[in-house]
Amino acid sequence: MITAADADGALDPDCQNVPRKVIANNCIGGYCHASGGRAAGNLDLMAPCVAERLVRVKSDCMDMFLLDPEHPERGFLSDKLNTEPGPKCGKPMPDGAHLPASELRCINAWINAVLRAAR
Repeated sequence: MITAADADGALDPDCQNVPRKVIANNCIGGYCHASGGRAAGNLDLMAPCVAERLVRVKSDCMDMFLLDPEHPERGFLSDKLNTEPGPKCGKPMPDGAHLPASELRCINAWINAVLRAAR
């Protein structure tokens, strides 16, 4: 469960279901990160046990972890979502754009919750 501490403050109620409300609407479909077929970067964000596919798993970019529990801000996923004007490798996500601020806040809180649960 995502807590207010994961969001560094007030938590939007929509943040409680990030996989269905943010990831499903922005990260899967077409050639992106869905179950079945070949997911972009071989990363399925919708199948159960997503933390096992993210935490301390190396990306193809500069030896970065997808999610880095020791340095959350250095994780590849955070870099792809948050870095302006763009990430260290490839295009920003989702698909070369950026999430609206409210959804970005929710997915960052979700990342923090995944990392907290993995510790």
